[in-house]
Amino acid sequence: MLLTQISSIICLLRQGLPLRGHDEQESNLIQLMKLRSQDINSLKDWLNDKKYLLHDIVNELAKEISLKIIQDIIQQILERQWFALICDKTADEANKEQLCITIRSVDTQYVIYEDVIGLYQIDRQNFNRITEAIVDALTRCGLNIKQCRGQGYDNRTANMGGIHEGVAAKILQREKSILYPL
Repeated sequence: MLLTQISSIICLLRQGLPLRGHDEQESNLIQLMKLRSQDINSLKDWLNDKKYLLHDIVNELAKEISLKIIQDIIQQILERQWFALICDKTADEANKEQLCITIRSVDTQYVIYEDVIGLYQIDRQNFNRITEAIVDALTRCGLNIKQCRGQGYDNRTANMGGIHEGVAAKILQREKSILYPL
């Protein structure tokens, strides 16, 4: 039954739907599991037990699923060998700066992939801190900056995209073979 619960969580996450709601019994996860219990009789007992439907357990399962997905994506990027770095920062609803780091890569069939590897809160908005966050994200994912061949920034402020100062310049100092479109 745990595999059924995990596949239900994966289904909801793939659709971008929340697992929980204001009313626990009306949550998307519970409703999907109830629907599936029409075909899987033993799932009704699982739902009544509720032991594995506790908030912390569901969150832990969702976290493990997301880590596995990221590992698979990183493995695919590594197999493609070369990549480009795309970063953008913006303020969220709480007015906190968020840095989105995306990796762009191309496979042997020339299919282009853009994969988000992280969304990070940036406390200090200077180019040194942003550069540290990018390098840290690449390191955590096992991506070698020496395999990076391009960089792009949607937010063309001096902090992000300045070629003489800024994140683009700092990344270029670390790896000279990275191109930067002007």
